[in-house]
Amino acid sequence: MARVYALLNDTGTLLYAERKGKGWRYSERCPDCGPRGRNLAVFVDGRDVLGLRVTLPARNEREARRAAPFAIEDELGQAIEDVHVALRSDATETARDIDVVSVQVMRAWVERLDELGCPEASLISTHSLFAPGAWLFETSAGFIGQVAGRRFALDADTSADVIISQVGDAEALTVAGARLAHWFPQAEQVSDLSQEEAFLGWLAQQAEASEALPNLRQGAFQSRRPVDLSGLQSWQFAAVLLGLLGVGWFASLVLETYGLKQRISNLQSVRAEFVEAGWPEAQNNAERALALARSERRLGVAGFPPALTTISILYESLAEVSGSELRSLRYDQDRAQLSAVVAFDSFADADQLEQAIESRGLPAQANDARQSDGKIIGDVIIGGGDV
Repeated sequence: MARVYALLNDTGTLLYAERKGKGWRYSERCPDCGPRGRNLAVFVDGRDVLGLRVTLPARNEREARRAAPFAIEDELGQAIEDVHVALRSDATETARDIDVVSVQVMRAWVERLDELGCPEASLISTHSLFAPGAWLFETSAGFIGQVAGRRFALDADTSADVIISQVGDAEALTVAGARLAHWFPQAEQVSDLSQEEAFLGWLAQQAEASEALPNLRQGAFQSRRPVDLSGLQSWQFAAVLLGLLGVGWFASLVLETYGLKQRISNLQSVRAEFVEAGWPEAQNNAERALALARSERRLGVAGFPPALTTISILYESLAEVSGSELRSLRYDQDRAQLSAVVAFDSFADADQLEQAIESRGLPAQANDARQSDGKIIGDVIIGGGDV
């Protein structure tokens, strides 16, 4: 919502109105309107703007803006390409209030705002702020009115016959001004708005009562705000915090990458142990060992499973013996025998490992258990004819 209002007259100058208590303070000098005039709403002459109410059966706002120029084509005295159409942003029904103004006039208004240092100020037509009903006002610039959903503006020297024809048989008409009160004695009368300050005060009052101002600056004439760094200092703390979070995220990413590389290295080491134990003739070549494994579809001695299955069973059994640690593996393909050197916490752990392997259907024997550096080192033989 704008905090400062101004009326643009025929000479291109502005009369400003700023709230003061319950009234308004008027001045020809621009008060504080915010950066680039963001808090300023400028009322422009309604004689240059055609106000209509049309039906736009569109599914969304974008379709409504595209359909609006064609819906009013019969009302225009010039090509569609030469007019600018603005929709009331607060309308939610199919029937929409729209304002139509010449592109040339619109450009002149925008250029004038740029010259005044208010390039982001809003542009509001003087006759677009009427409440529902029939209204007819005499202002400092002429006559403005709203009858049967049509908003219009006429010159000050317009004859009574023309004005009466515009009103027609409208009921519950409200008028402002001595001449209008004389021409329409049956109409309700409100305060005289023929003076510029009184008219601007009424416009400002209506604007503050509106939920959304009917801004003409839409589409190609919408104000474009440049990047404003004036308030960057107030965001220093947030910027520092964001920087710290970014550093933390990058550090965690580095640590995760390092951890993944370590896991890959460990897996490669385990793979090398498998290949060396099961297929020493492969000379640590995993692809060659895989080819050998595929060619060894036959079972070993006494139905003994292949090397990979045997090693897998050994690792599963080691998981059941707390504190056990595999030191080395050796697989004898000819004898279908797997020899493993395992470190235990106690002599009983060697027997527990032997039982765990046998429970999985493989013959096993723990031999030559001996103590070394606080650990029990035992040789575990799985399968083969000597078990």
